[in-house]
Amino acid sequence: MTAAAILGALLVASPHGWTLTHARQVLASKTYTVTDTTQADQPRYQLRFSSRAARSLRRGFVFDGPAHDLLTETELRVRFTFKRPGRIVAFTGDTRPCAATVDAAQGADLLIHEATFGEEERDRARDTGHATAKEAAQVALAANAKRLLLSHVSARYSISADELVREAREVFPNASVAKDGLEVDVPFAE
Repeated sequence: MTAAAILGALLVASPHGWTLTHARQVLASKTYTVTDTTQADQPRYQLRFSSRAARSLRRGFVFDGPAHDLLTETELRVRFTFKRPGRIVAFTGDTRPCAATVDAAQGADLLIHEATFGEEERDRARDTGHATAKEAAQVALAANAKRLLLSHVSARYSISADELVREAREVFPNASVAKDGLEVDVPFAE
């Protein structure tokens, strides 16, 4: 492969792993609510890009082309860099449920929250500064997290943590328990 071909391949691939083709498909598949903060009155637009317009997305994921504003039913020329949203992972150590954790975990793709005890040990959890599985699930629900992984589980649950999972899932269905060596994939939102 020549140096020019390698450079061309690098320019077509993005830092987030998308190809231009895929980014164009994503761009044309959604409606985007945008506020123009460069103008004093900060107008809002609800932009939609046709498949044809999406072809204006070029190397470097820079878009310079037409968009249709659904609010005013007009065509606009816009320029921006198309970026894939990131992922959010929130992790707690020894902690009681608290507002600060809910705030930090807002919209997290994955919340890893300690759940040392089950509900039968609720008072002990409070007295020792830990959380129960149910309390961790309540934090995940309040934070609007997508997934909950219970960690720092007491050795009393080393044979089976099924009870903790059951308690958590009663509040937050997408919950599971971490185990040594567990690898978790946190995919990008499409």
